[in-house]
Amino acid sequence: MEGKEKGRKSAEYEAVVSAGPHLRRLQQAHGHLVVTGCHRSRALLTKLLTLSCAAGSIAYTRRLLRSVTDPDSFLFNSLIKASSKHGFSLDAVLFYSRMLLSRIAPSTYTFTSVIKACADLSLLRLGTLVHSHVLVSGFASDSFVQAALEGVFVDHYVSYVR
Repeated sequence: MEGKEKGRKSAEYEAVVSAGPHLRRLQQAHGHLVVTGCHRSRALLTKLLTLSCAAGSIAYTRRLLRSVTDPDSFLFNSLIKASSKHGFSLDAVLFYSRMLLSRIAPSTYTFTSVIKACADLSLLRLGTLVHSHVLVSGFASDSFVQAALEGVFVDHYVSYVR
């Protein structure tokens, strides 16, 4: 039975992945997940969320996230990165805030994506707040986080000088 269950989940994962960043197909795949009972799978939900973000539907992404009980750090990090990458920087910051409110500790992956979102929004004050979170969380010496922070402050300085 376990092999069948694993095969079914693999087939469901393949259905989500093959839908790609196409909203209508993703909605169909989501419906199929609900019907087959796989809609609680963390891996499937994470993939569905990131692809819906890539499809340009942040509203659908938000709605999907609301249906997730007890989201974990991997889900939040994937969602924050996808939001930042696909031009939904404000949503990336809001997802970061929700992550903190859920008492999930940020990581290097979290900080690099949130810092990029702050830079994209040209919000130095918010970037400074995230920098304080970096310091308190002990990631100040992480080279990826340092590079992201330099990007925020250099971009702001260059725009300020102009």
